[in-house]
Amino acid sequence: MNRREIIRYIREETVISEEQKISLIQILYKHSNNFDSLCSWIKSLNMFISETYQELPSFERAEVVKTLIRGVEEKISNDTFGKIMEIFFGKTPHFSEVVLIKLQKERECQVKALMTQFLIHFSNYPIEGSSLEDYLSGLHHRDELFRCKILHFLYKHYGGEALPLILQEAIKIISPPSLFFYMTLNHYLRLHPEIKWDEDIQKTIWSRINFSRNQIEKDGIEVLFQQMQHSILRHEFLSLIHICEQPKLQISNESDREPAGGGLERFKKINSSEMEVYPVRRSPTLQREG
Repeated sequence: MNRREIIRYIREETVISEEQKISLIQILYKHSNNFDSLCSWIKSLNMFISETYQELPSFERAEVVKTLIRGVEEKISNDTFGKIMEIFFGKTPHFSEVVLIKLQKERECQVKALMTQFLIHFSNYPIEGSSLEDYLSGLHHRDELFRCKILHFLYKHYGGEALPLILQEAIKIISPPSLFFYMTLNHYLRLHPEIKWDEDIQKTIWSRINFSRNQIEKDGIEVLFQQMQHSILRHEFLSLIHICEQPKLQISNESDREPAGGGLERFKKINSSEMEVYPVRRSPTLQREG
């Protein structure tokens, strides 16, 4: 797209006022050295705020959001992107509200994950009108580091009450999380041994394990259960086994189990050495039972 074409696009296609259109054209002339990016940002912002955005195919919606995320993340060009944002939305945090509304209407999992990433760029705190469920979609992001970032975000702002929902959502992730992700989740689980795991969560966990054909995913969830053995009160952990009546995944002594896979076996060796250095403290009740 050359300069004449983008100017025509601004004048005829953008859903903004005449004054805003003039300001956009002025930015095009002032920052002509970044012309290609300017064109992409203007078109993507215009598509994003249009009433027909939701009618676009999911891959096009995803590309629009990816383009806007790149605009925020490019530090050299960030100031220019910010100016374009101001032309479309003013200096108020109105844009984050628009993103939240679009996120709540979105049905495609990966597009929602991208929109969650975009939302986090504008605020390190949950924005007004948002809920825990709005940010849970970020767990399905394809980038593993962002998954961990959203995990920290959820626990920081919603605390222990978020953990059952996080656990239920994490085992639905199609691209299996890494052991690092599960270990991060287990760190938070250890801080809340009082959590009661309701029947719906238990059924979801077991069904995910039973129907999964991905060994990496099974390894990760088994690691989750092994860590829960050391972090959740004993009677709570055993209820996960007895209520669901699934004996083949009962967690027994490490010496009685065959490794499920190479990745899990390596983790067991690392984990067992950690337990020797940092032994798990048993509650007085469990000590008396032992």
